[in-house]
Amino acid sequence: MKRKTIAFMLMTGVLLLSACQRHTLPSNSGGQEDSSSTSESSSSNSSESTSISTSTSSSTSSSTSTSSSTTYSYSDSYESETAAKYYQSIDSSLSGSELRSALENLVYGSFKITPSSLTYKNVSTYFKGAYRSPSNSNDTVLYYTDKSGNNTSWNKEHIWPNSRGTGEGSGPCGDPWVIAPCDSNDNSSRGNNVYGLVTGSYDPGTGATGALLKYRGIAARAILYTATTWWHHPGKNSASLELDDTTAYVSGANKMGILSQLLEWNLTYEIDETERIRNEYLYGALGIRNPFVDNRSFGCRIWGNFNDKTRSICAGSYDEGGDGGDVVPEEDTPVTNPQTNHTYKLGVYQGGVKQQCYMTGNIANTYYAETTTNKADAANVVLTASGDGYNVKVGNKYLNAVASGTHNNISFDSSPTSVWRFSSDYNALLTTTSNGEFYLGTYNSFMTMSLSTISQITSSTSYIGHLYEP
Repeated sequence: MKRKTIAFMLMTGVLLLSACQRHTLPSNSGGQEDSSSTSESSSSNSSESTSISTSTSSSTSSSTSTSSSTTYSYSDSYESETAAKYYQSIDSSLSGSELRSALENLVYGSFKITPSSLTYKNVSTYFKGAYRSPSNSNDTVLYYTDKSGNNTSWNKEHIWPNSRGTGEGSGPCGDPWVIAPCDSNDNSSRGNNVYGLVTGSYDPGTGATGALLKYRGIAARAILYTATTWWHHPGKNSASLELDDTTAYVSGANKMGILSQLLEWNLTYEIDETERIRNEYLYGALGIRNPFVDNRSFGCRIWGNFNDKTRSICAGSYDEGGDGGDVVPEEDTPVTNPQTNHTYKLGVYQGGVKQQCYMTGNIANTYYAETTTNKADAANVVLTASGDGYNVKVGNKYLNAVASGTHNNISFDSSPTSVWRFSSDYNALLTTTSNGEFYLGTYNSFMTMSLSTISQITSSTSYIGHLYEP
């Protein structure tokens, strides 16, 4: 993969690519069939036969929420340092079925218990932690609505339907990423329909006028997770779990969709806080992570070449050759003797993908500084004297290094808290936190900038941030 940071603009229903563009941040969106309640009754077959078509009003409001000139984008970097370490065995050059297989082996092999011992009967024991409300740890958030539930008011929802391969015995139907607490009305109205906005599909953000549209993204990433982690380990029938780009139901085929819609929603709707809570809780409880919550680019890297529609949505993000129309820029010339009160740009030549990027002054995915390949769009950077070093102002905010436990993050604040010194050995800005000395840069194919420990500065896969003339 030569291009990793992507921005998507949705115009007349089609997402168009712009390389290494600025990314915006969090806020997100997500039904299913099983009508059994927490008392473990099993009447999901009747609800699975329900067929619905999204109402005109719901579809209209849904589509207008992603109208022309609205930009949806994301940073191709892991959500946390913990996530980056979890996927360190995944070769960044993999795509398609090879990447899907590598992720399947990693996640399925990470279960602390035998995966086949997970059961539908006991899956609700994980709900209190996995579906905990961000605002009240005593509340369980119901899928699609965010309403709080209790042990008598909600059902267990197959996000990937029972009849489409996850079953009601053991295996995927015991995975809290696949089964969720849900209001009984939403559970029954979804049936076994695939997710989408056309007749014969179910909109997981249906009826929402804003915030709950986030469940489109939430549901999409749960489906992509299921198709990867449980790919060759279905709970019902012998066929592997697969994704298709239709609403069709074929008994025993174990297929879900609508793939192109799922990929679009994954890119359009940012990671939600409820997904982060679920990811970290299940990592601790079961040892597993959702790759598509940790790094949304995996969706297009695996399925982006499925058909013309997915290629249009992913726009070259999945293959080795990009879209074939880029001219690889030459590396900008780093400043070797910076001056105070002079305007610069701060950026990095990302050798992993051969692109020059510059800091925009915005945060990407909570921990990192976003970048753009367009130098004119980058924030102006000014150094002001502070003791033996500098305060660094990026746009109208100060660039600070923040140590939070073992995490070392970048922040942009109204006042300076970090003093940076300039290393003439590396033409780089360095700073010190309680966790040690760090430089600005990136590594592998990531286009965002972050703090890296000084011991990594000479690594062949590390790329150092520099000051550049505007």
